[in-house]
Amino acid sequence: MTNQATQSSQSAAARLAGGAYLLMVLGGILYWVAIGSKLEVAGDSAATARNALAREQLFRLGVVYELFMSLNLMAFALTHHILLKPTGKVLASVGRWLVLADAFLVASIGLLEFIALHVLKARSSLANVRPEQLDDLVGLYLNVRIAGHTIGAVFMHLGGVVFYYLFSKSKLIPRSLATFGIVAYALVLTGAIVNVVVPGAPANMLTLHDTFNTVCVIPSIVLEVVAGGWLLTKGVAARALDSGTFTDRGLIEAEQR
Repeated sequence: MTNQATQSSQSAAARLAGGAYLLMVLGGILYWVAIGSKLEVAGDSAATARNALAREQLFRLGVVYELFMSLNLMAFALTHHILLKPTGKVLASVGRWLVLADAFLVASIGLLEFIALHVLKARSSLANVRPEQLDDLVGLYLNVRIAGHTIGAVFMHLGGVVFYYLFSKSKLIPRSLATFGIVAYALVLTGAIVNVVVPGAPANMLTLHDTFNTVCVIPSIVLEVVAGGWLLTKGVAARALDSGTFTDRGLIEAEQR
């Protein structure tokens, strides 16, 4: 493969990665404003279940959102692997599989939401279960299901730390941005682990329930906006080739592998 073809491949991967960053941020904001805030009632599981039934189309859009975010995470993982494989083949693969694990969990959350909706719709035909009991049970799941995203955040942000370590070695992006990426994703990783192991911690750190979670999450949002914008507008292939980070031979061999 020629240098020009390699550079073109790297440029395309960089822009796709930039788009994936921005979609993560915008998607999360739009989901909560347009869907989550209209369906979920904190502390009232039955009300959440009733909202899911009363606003079924909106609920189904929430399922589509989870599936779309799963695909976006896959794009994030694969594009970063393409960009960083020449710098560290093994670590780039580790980062890819960690982020793909989060993508699988997000898709599973979407599947369980869809099943929960159909269970609610069939509650009148379940002879041994009172509808209000089922509403409470399924509504409880719908209120806490997003705790799965906290588990997924462990995989996603550990993968992110790996990717940004490789970015810092490769000089594909400014060193200051790569260092900020390591710190920002390490903060979310720490927050997710704390939310899992500490009794009484919020089920979902992404709701910014308290000061600790806000401090852990906000830097990663800033990172994703800045890194997404950088990769979309600047790309990386030309910078890498110009800086001499990759040799022609190394680029060709990485693409062939």
